[in-house]
Amino acid sequence: MGRFAVAVLALCLVVSGCARTGSGGPSPVPCRSLSEAALPDSAGTLDESSSGTYCLTVGQTVDVFLHGTGTSVRWTPIASSRPDVLAPQRTGVLTAPVGVTPGIFTAMRAGTAQLTSSQPNGPSWSVTMVVS
Repeated sequence: MGRFAVAVLALCLVVSGCARTGSGGPSPVPCRSLSEAALPDSAGTLDESSSGTYCLTVGQTVDVFLHGTGTSVRWTPIASSRPDVLAPQRTGVLTAPVGVTPGIFTAMRAGTAQLTSSQPNGPSWSVTMVVS
């Protein structure tokens, strides 16, 4: 092989190698930062203003507090689309203020789950949780 062919081959390998990211796997999910934890041993807190994608590692817990408008318009209980990935936990002795719907969820295994809730005849709320 001539020098020109070797140089072209080397250039192609360098360019294609630089275009790859990491191990060639999917690009990482852009995660938003959780708000400061309201409860002990929590990775952070979400509320009705939270949206988008958040990340946890297996074993971490996230708290959710959805504030209703007044005492008569509350959020439905917060649900996980994949309890095997993001499992609801009992709130124990936690007593939420009037009009607040609480939820505590623990990352059980790697995967993706949606947390959702809604108000009767009103808005809905949803975030995506990626567990690694």
